[in-house]
Amino acid sequence: MAWNAEEDRCQYEDAYRLKQVVGVRWLVMWGPGSRGFWAFHQGPVVVPPLSAPTAPQLHDAIDHMERWLPGGGVHRPAGPPSSFHPPF
Repeated sequence: MAWNAEEDRCQYEDAYRLKQVVGVRWLVMWGPGSRGFWAFHQGPVVVPPLSAPTAPQLHDAIDHMERWLPGGGVHRPAGPPSSFHPPF
C-alpha cells in the first residue's frame, strides 16, 4: 500500500509547533521513513542530531541538550522538561 503525506499530517503539524517552541537554534522535522521526530542544532557548537518517537520526547531531549550548550538555552524561554504538549 502506498504512503502519502496526508497520513502523517498530525506529526508534521507537531514538528512545526515544536519548531516554534524551540526557536532558531534547532531545525525540527518529522521523518516519515524513520517514523520519528528529528532535531538538528543550528548554532556554532557541533551537536549530533537528536531523535525521538514523539514530539514531547524530542522536546525533552532538546531541553536536556540546551543545558549543556554554551548559553544554556538563553535564546528561548526556559520551561519544565515536558512543557510541550501537542494540542490533540
